[in-house]
Amino acid sequence: MKYKIGIIEYDFDQIMEEHIRKESREEAKNIIKNILKFNLKDLIFELIVYVERDMGNIICLHLTKMKEILLEKHSIKIEGNDFNPHWE
Repeated sequence: MKYKIGIIEYDFDQIMEEHIRKESREEAKNIIKNILKFNLKDLIFELIVYVERDMGNIICLHLTKMKEILLEKHSIKIEGNDFNPHWE
């Protein structure tokens, strides 16, 4: 999964490998894939800022926020509980 901003291309598969634990990567990739599908650029730009600043914990929190938006506004169900917006 790649996303280009100007002349810079971001490889989200590589980003997930660097910042997300192995068990959570598939869920994270599904979140990113759906965010790109709905063209939610502001969420992608915000994620890239956290990646550029190497803010691993904030990247995970932002993925949770992204999943919540997909659930509430787009009725998209994403398998996995690692980025659960509804804490139990």
